[in-house]
This record gives sequence, C-alpha cells and structure tokens, in this order.
Amino acid sequence: MRPNLGGRRRSSRRFQWTASTFGYLGIPAQDIRFSYEANGKPQVVEDQNPQQLRFNISHSSGLAVIAVASVRAIGVDVEKIRPDVEYLELAERFFSTNEYQALSAMPSNQLARAFFACWTRKEAFIKACGDGLSFPLSEFSVSIDPDAPATLQEVRTDPRAATRWSLFNLVPQEGFIGALAVEGPAQTIEQWRFDLDAESEG
Repeated sequence: MRPNLGGRRRSSRRFQWTASTFGYLGIPAQDIRFSYEANGKPQVVEDQNPQQLRFNISHSSGLAVIAVASVRAIGVDVEKIRPDVEYLELAERFFSTNEYQALSAMPSNQLARAFFACWTRKEAFIKACGDGLSFPLSEFSVSIDPDAPATLQEVRTDPRAATRWSLFNLVPQEGFIGALAVEGPAQTIEQWRFDLDAESEG
C-alpha cells in the first residue's frame, strides 16, 4: 500500500520538527528536503544527510511515534488497543499459521494486547523492509506475547532474515502498543515523549 501525498507530507513535516528539535542535521527545519523511495517512503536528500539518517513514522488516535536511526533501515508502528476488533478472524486472515495458533491459545483477557503486539511487530518489520503491504503478512512470523521481548521468528522466503533484524516493544502511552524494527543487531534505544499541544499552548 503506497502512502498518499498527504501522508507523505505529514511524515516529512513531523521529521522536520524532530530533526530541528534534536539538531540531527544542523539545518533549519524548513530547509530540509526529501526524496521518496519507490514505495513512497520519504528520506532526507543525500546532500543534506551526511549521517545517513533513516526515519519512519506511525500514528494512531492522535498519538505519533517517530523513529530515527543512522545508516540502518528502520520501521515503527503504533496502534491504540481497541476492543471492537474481531481479533481471531483478522488473525486467521492475515497472520501466519503459527501466529494464529498462538493467538488462539491466549486467554481471552490477554487477547487484545497480544493481537496488537503481533500486528505492530509485523507492520514495523515490513515498513523497515520498505516493501509495504506488498510483502505478505502471512509469510513471516513474530512473537505475540506483549510482555515478552519482541522477536522475528521466521521469514519463509528468507531463512536468514531473523538474524539480520531486531524488534523492540514500545509502550508510548497507556492504552497504546507499538513496535520498532531495526536492521542489524540490537542496540540501546533512547525514547523521548513530547506533548505538542502543551508546548504550543506554552
């Protein structure tokens, strides 16, 4: 699924704010320029990006998560945990057989968090790969336990992929769940939280 132009612009503006706030690029936010990969994913143009920064953005119900890495491919996804979802029906349709079976065995009071843990881990991975939803969700498996470390367990088309990617759990706010996928071995992840509405009022 290729992002529409409005989605591209929103992602670019959010990264401009992030880069300006943290001084990643050393240039004013309004001067940052972007190019777009074939799948619509924005990246900073090469002549402004000596650190080879990569970024990805996800948002749900008024909450946005911005992930930034140097050199490595990166993907992030966040979802609001909602009760009005046919978890097992969607899992049977979109998830791998292993994931569906594991989800079916979960206690009912853990089903919502487990479903969204699985969903965000899968979305973060395919966004990091850059293949979008053209990469079949059922062709790879991730761990589903929201309270256990996130892992990429298998990719049917690439048996060695699980050793080349790292997954991380994110809990950006109560009632939400997210995941981060990064190319290469695990490293320390730093997190910051901002309330932009509060900052604009101040």
